[in-house]
Amino acid sequence: MQRNYQTVDVILTAAENQTVEIIKSAADTSIGILPVVAGAIVTLIGLCLHLVVKRYWPSAKEELCLTGQNPTSMPVCCLTVSVCARPGRSSELRRG
Repeated sequence: MQRNYQTVDVILTAAENQTVEIIKSAADTSIGILPVVAGAIVTLIGLCLHLVVKRYWPSAKEELCLTGQNPTSMPVCCLTVSVCARPGRSSELRRG
């Protein structure tokens, strides 16, 4: 009977050691992935900011049209705000 307990103890000790090694290697791997995940998050935040600014910030050409100045070398400036503005943005632009 004593021998069976020792055998089970040896097997459980080996399994415990392997489990600890697996957890340690998983922790080392996750620490190595952390900078990649942080970089991806920063990139996504930058992309979202770019899209928001591109959508809601009027361009220099739109600003010139709103003030009545000629944004191009053409002799006639934009007749209406909607001609200068991107589609769907004429109501959002501020008059200068």
